[in-house]
Amino acid sequence: MAAARIRDAAIELFGEVGFDKATVRGIAAGADVSPGLVLHHFGSKAGLRAACDEHVLAEFARSRTEAVESGATDPFAAMAGIQREAPIMRYFLQSLREGSGAATELFDGLVEESFRLMELSVAEGVLKPSEHLHDQAVILVAWQFGGLLLQD
Repeated sequence: MAAARIRDAAIELFGEVGFDKATVRGIAAGADVSPGLVLHHFGSKAGLRAACDEHVLAEFARSRTEAVESGATDPFAAMAGIQREAPIMRYFLQSLREGSGAATELFDGLVEESFRLMELSVAEGVLKPSEHLHDQAVILVAWQFGGLLLQD
């Protein structure tokens, strides 16, 4: 329970100020625990970041899977989901700015998922075939996150 509170507080703070500016003391205060307990659970700030990266990747995967399985197309429900996941999105965007390995892994996964969906769309006649479909998927994902990165 305390480890999850610490992780969530770290995601929040890392997303707001970045990894370098966040302190173990600040994370502990956000989780209402002692700095020693943060280090007890995660070993170091780098260990905590690794746990945050792992959690964020899992949450994005869970969220994408739920969206696909539900077939939901309600834009208001999607907006509510985005608001609920705002700390995770801020963390991910900050990770992209800082060059986190987890952000790179997630970005690559989103490209592959987009490519797969584009191939399906070609097979269903929704998109025109292209020998550059993978490149188009890279550009699509970069545009989506580029706008969010520039928003700040």
